[in-house]
Amino acid sequence: MGEDSVNPTHRGMAVGSPGSTVEVAWERQFEGEFATLATDGETLYVTDGTRLSALSPHGETKWESDLPAGPTYVPAIAGDLLYTTGDDGALYAIALTTGAVQWRFSPRKHLYGGPAVGDGYVFVTDNHGTIHAIDQKAGERVWKWTFQDSTTGPVTPAAAQQTVYCTGKMGPLAALDTSDGSLRWQLSTEGAPRSVTVLDDVIVYPTDSTVIAAASPAGTKQWRTDLGSHLASHGAPAVVGDTVYATTTNMAPDIEATTNRGTVHALDLATGGETWSFEAPGLVETLPVVVGDTVLVGCHDGTLYALDRATGTINWSQQLGGQVTVTPVVAGETIYVGAASGEQITIFALRDPSTGSVAQTNSSGTNVYERDSDSTQVYCVECGTALTAQPTPDFCPHCGAKQ
Repeated sequence: MGEDSVNPTHRGMAVGSPGSTVEVAWERQFEGEFATLATDGETLYVTDGTRLSALSPHGETKWESDLPAGPTYVPAIAGDLLYTTGDDGALYAIALTTGAVQWRFSPRKHLYGGPAVGDGYVFVTDNHGTIHAIDQKAGERVWKWTFQDSTTGPVTPAAAQQTVYCTGKMGPLAALDTSDGSLRWQLSTEGAPRSVTVLDDVIVYPTDSTVIAAASPAGTKQWRTDLGSHLASHGAPAVVGDTVYATTTNMAPDIEATTNRGTVHALDLATGGETWSFEAPGLVETLPVVVGDTVLVGCHDGTLYALDRATGTINWSQQLGGQVTVTPVVAGETIYVGAASGEQITIFALRDPSTGSVAQTNSSGTNVYERDSDSTQVYCVECGTALTAQPTPDFCPHCGAKQ
């Protein structure tokens, strides 16, 4: 499944195996100027600023949830619930199967940033420097902790090894015990931290044009690397293996300027030294996503680029049109990504044409099941239930889809 959707460390690594070439399997259009994607490995969850939609692997709508306020940050998925913050400053828990709101948490202060899940809690920060630990199932606050003389910006916490890491708008970086919110350590930061990423005993946090790494147990700085231009997003860089992947932009005041460029940087996790960089032919707003030996990144030239993880060279690219502004997620052999055009977002499902599945029909021509390209497995197109024992079904015994 897409690990960054469910992994509260925000490492930017996706679990899947898309091929060396891809083609568009399907596309869906949503109203709005922005969107975020998350997946549990089966269902794709799309937020477009006004609603949350659940799509099947074939692009059909499973359900839609019109929240009182549109979700604005990438949601977190854990167990049978999806957690998202809305424009009303509240945290929502949504049932994955139905889209129904299970609970809502709304503190006095407006919540900022996305949620992180760990050790049975959902962690969120508000705009007055407080981090809240919410019981994952009940939706009740268990503890809170407040920075001194600091307000938090749109920074999503990260949780790992019974510790939640959070930061104020101008610092510091704090490590708290997930069970009771007691302070483990604090570390002063240079500038405004924009995210936190955790990998084993190292945490990585970028501040504007600088990426800084700190050792986790003691909270001591290891290295500081200035990338020379603004980081492309408030989201976290990807940290996989011994490498940090970050995107920067030299954006002019006019976001549509033809001189705008984005760069993907690969930094050594131990030293902060740059091992390679890739300059895109346009602005880059997406976060880098690592899948196997490939780094995926979208560009305003309308292209999704797949870069070689070791060298930064282009393995393949897919032209989608518009501006690729939605950070991709991966589920199995499918890459989901979004491109903006005017006030509309198009979500694309990309698959390797040589290994993708082949749609089958029943006797009346209705597409009710799908057979893998090797013709050994059959699935319902609506819910994904295996139907191999019924090679030509007229309906799905699980969800009732029929001709």
